[in-house]
Amino acid sequence: MVGDKRVDVHPYRVLMPYIMPRRSDAAVFLEIDAEVEKTLEFIEKYNKASHKKITVFYVFLYSVLKSLIKFPELNRYIRGKRIYQRGEISIAFSMKVEKTVESPMKEVKLRFSSDIGFDEFVEYVDDSINKARVSVDLDADKKSRIFSKVPRLLLMIAIKMIYLLDFFCILPRSFTRDDPFFSSVFVTNLGSLGIGAVFHHLYEYGNCPFFINIGKIYKKAVVENDRVAIKEILPIRITFDERIVDGFTASRGLLYMKDVIENTVRYL
Repeated sequence: MVGDKRVDVHPYRVLMPYIMPRRSDAAVFLEIDAEVEKTLEFIEKYNKASHKKITVFYVFLYSVLKSLIKFPELNRYIRGKRIYQRGEISIAFSMKVEKTVESPMKEVKLRFSSDIGFDEFVEYVDDSINKARVSVDLDADKKSRIFSKVPRLLLMIAIKMIYLLDFFCILPRSFTRDDPFFSSVFVTNLGSLGIGAVFHHLYEYGNCPFFINIGKIYKKAVVENDRVAIKEILPIRITFDERIVDGFTASRGLLYMKDVIENTVRYL
């Protein structure tokens, strides 16, 4: 892709894609609980002062963006058994047009500049969500509609060709540019459906090495200064491809994400 560069890494990390050829082979699971009392207070104050109304999902999305900016090593991926640094920051997420069983699922891919301010960020995300709700021609929808009509034998051949072209870095950018599976991170908000967070699998298709989702905020008893306190907790479940970066760097980036959620005002 435009702007992406191959990364020179330690010899052991060079071998990892050969030892573990699939993302599912290298998937690591991490569970984080963020205390969101101050976050919810921030959201309430922001919504009173702004014409745009945000939820905890906006703060979560912003924390992911801030982590990718501060720790660019997290913004890497495997292609053709080699490690690449992504030239852009892109975050994809899935959303329901309406909260009904019949409502279609939309996959949205957003690109961010590293110097975007929070108000501009909120405006961009909100506008993108509204456009996705009324659009019938998102990239994922188009591809699904086209490929679903292909006879299964030809479809199997076509998918193998896509994997082969991607392996040799000759898959057209027009094919990947708006595809949510070619993103820095894929996120979901199960809390909006009233359920808890889960550990999601990584897709072999595409090059997204992170899948992060948040669940419904709940109350939890926490020991604090030798006393039990009831805290508002946002559960976060993370699955990532350990081949792209060492565990130390990954944990620092993900804990930084947690800190941005818990202390949003500090980072604005």
